[in-house]
Amino acid sequence: MVEPLLYAFAGACLATLLLLLFLPLFWRRAVRLTTQRLTERLPLSVAEIVATQDRLRAAHAVQTRATERRADSRFAEAARERIEAGKLRAADLGQKVEITDLRARVTALEAAAAEVRGDLEQASARSRETASALEAAQLERRAAERGRDQALKESAAASSKANDLSIELAAVTATLAAARETERELEAELARAKTHEAELEALLGAETARVADAQAARVIAERRLAEETESYVALRAEIARAGLALPAGGAPDPALGEL
Repeated sequence: MVEPLLYAFAGACLATLLLLLFLPLFWRRAVRLTTQRLTERLPLSVAEIVATQDRLRAAHAVQTRATERRADSRFAEAARERIEAGKLRAADLGQKVEITDLRARVTALEAAAAEVRGDLEQASARSRETASALEAAQLERRAAERGRDQALKESAAASSKANDLSIELAAVTATLAAARETERELEAELARAKTHEAELEALLGAETARVADAQAARVIAERRLAEETESYVALRAEIARAGLALPAGGAPDPALGEL
């Protein structure tokens, strides 16, 4: 019962001893392979590092300038659209003023038509009164011929005035219909102007969103460049702390090759 335990313990001790003997070899090989991989990933000289950084800066500058040009173009287009929208608003206000004037004219014409209708009603009433007087004059024809003649004259004058008032009412009605048609046309033009203004405002919102996206992409690119630079500096510092720094000429360290 004890012997198997002793054999197991002795085997474990032997395995541990062998592990301690071969562990430095495995460690050196791991360090050598890691150093080789890091050396292959890094540039071979300071000039290449500077050239890579200059190339990244140039590419970022070109992209930034293109973004700024697009943003300036979008801002200019947005300014032109705002000016056009202002002109449309001014035209809208002018049309509203015209509509207000037309409504005032329509109100005045309606008032004049009401007065004409009142005069026509009064003329009709006088005509009816004249007709009644004419009937009375006909009954008293034998007694008052002069009264009958005078009543006939008054009836003719009232009829003529009623005809004149009817003609004037027809003219006022035609003028009122023309004014209402003009008002409908102006209202339709005002609706089209409002629709165009809404379309311009929607286009302006879309262009503003595109400019914001371009600025966000620029900020992301700057952050990415800063992160790559920081990671590169950290990697160089880690290699320096591990004693695996590259020589000035960019060639691998001979000591690392022996490892």
